[in-house]
Amino acid sequence: MLGDGLVGLYLYGSMVTGDFDDHISDVDLLAVITAPLNEDEFRRLDAVHRSVEQHHPEWSDRIEIAYPSKEALATLKQARSSITPSSSAGSADGSARPITLRPFAS
Repeated sequence: MLGDGLVGLYLYGSMVTGDFDDHISDVDLLAVITAPLNEDEFRRLDAVHRSVEQHHPEWSDRIEIAYPSKEALATLKQARSSITPSSSAGSADGSARPITLRPFAS
């Protein structure tokens, strides 16, 4: 879906440090992209995340993927970054937003 727009996918957190617990831990991923997601890309990724959750309910609310742009990471310590701790859909300005898989709404 992201094609050449994906710079790299990085695993971090308890799975990397060796503290992962199969029953309660989440999987933390950082998907670095070339440019901030636009609203259409965000909606499509959100649909993929919901589909994964629907087909694998045991991972409900246990996979967290943030989608920062390379620029956001480069300026993380220098300037206010567009990486936020919120799992909401974000704003229409196209800033990088994390997507957190959440329980499938019926």
